[in-house]
Amino acid sequence: MDDLIYTESNTTMFESFKKSMMAEFEMSDLGMMHYFLRIEVLQSSTGIFIFQKKYVGEILDKFQMKDCNLVNTPSEFGLKLNKDEGGNKVNRDFDDRKSTSEYVLMLETGAISWSSKKQPIVTLSTTEAEFVAATAYACQAIWLKKILEKLLFKEDGPTLIYCDNSSAIKLSKNHQVYMYFHGSGKAAKLKREAEAARGAMRAAI
Repeated sequence: MDDLIYTESNTTMFESFKKSMMAEFEMSDLGMMHYFLRIEVLQSSTGIFIFQKKYVGEILDKFQMKDCNLVNTPSEFGLKLNKDEGGNKVNRDFDDRKSTSEYVLMLETGAISWSSKKQPIVTLSTTEAEFVAATAYACQAIWLKKILEKLLFKEDGPTLIYCDNSSAIKLSKNHQVYMYFHGSGKAAKLKREAEAARGAMRAAI
């Protein structure tokens, strides 16, 4: 059994699509969405709200942390993890020199999309790694902006992208610095990532 979610700002088109799908396939209309892929949905006249209270509770129960003490920083500050040579192999890619791209997209005061995963390439510098992450973030932002526009929630103004790497920020804004990296011949891959990130950021804005 498969679940299908569809939405449309045009009521006539919405009903026409629903009738055509029900005529073609054996399916039931369950009404407005309340729960899907561990995401709880609350719909009212004031807006649509999504949250994962039930899923978070299940995770805390699974790891016996439901009654743990709350802290602002969940891990020890400055802690550096090292491979245990005598331990079991739980992540053989730990020392593959690949950076991790992490980003969070915020809408108003809530996070609506986030990611934390290893990059597919070995970057030559933190600047290049930041550009890889920024490119992934910008592409996701563009996709989400298009989805929101379809739902008649068009964003006014630019999409702000925050980055904590000063070199990557300067490279994305300053054409002279960009040309210096391009002309040095030391980071051809950085040039490609810079071009992709600059283009994606302009599209997101």
